[in-house]
Amino acid sequence: MTIKLRTLSVSSDPSVPASLRSWGHEVASAHEPLSAFCLWRSFQPDVVIVQLSAHDEATELAKRIRAEPGGETALLIGYSADHRNDAPSAPPPSGFDFAFSGQVRSSILRDYLRHYRDTLGRVRTESK
Repeated sequence: MTIKLRTLSVSSDPSVPASLRSWGHEVASAHEPLSAFCLWRSFQPDVVIVQLSAHDEATELAKRIRAEPGGETALLIGYSADHRNDAPSAPPPSGFDFAFSGQVRSSILRDYLRHYRDTLGRVRTESK
């Protein structure tokens, strides 16, 4: 059984939600971190992928999500297009589980989400 991840893309880059949809995930999109919070509450995604161009707003979004019921288990991934390096940045911004520096490389993100989906599937199966 393949589990579709509910993903929220917070970015001005339309390629991120397009990639997520092409991989079979359910996607909601917002352009700004603070406006994404209302969408997060109604959509309840498993994964939130945030462009970190507005760093303070992105960390505020993470803080708000983490304070909500279910927010502590959401996977928060940040990315910054300011660098040309595709390696994970260390450490991720406050509240985020993982962060990329540079353009989001599709293969890295896809593999990371596949691992998370497989782990989430085991957790959902074990909790039944």
